[in-house]
Amino acid sequence: MAQTVDGVQSTLNGSSMWLLGNMLMFYQDGLDEGTSHTLKLQNLNDGMALSLNSIVIAQTQASNTTSTTSGTSYVPFF
Repeated sequence: MAQTVDGVQSTLNGSSMWLLGNMLMFYQDGLDEGTSHTLKLQNLNDGMALSLNSIVIAQTQASNTTSTTSGTSYVPFF
């Protein structure tokens, strides 16, 4: 899988023979909260499915509490 955040791409191999749900595949910190950001995910393994079940975006507030927004998608990427 390739992930691109604001034009900077990195690649990882998250393939498995086992069905593993709710696994952390990518984490990014240090983003400027006053700027819009773009996240792009790309399946690099032909013939294998990339299934995404959620994306969680967390923002640290000045009081050191965290507010979280999450969404769920069951659309496989081919």
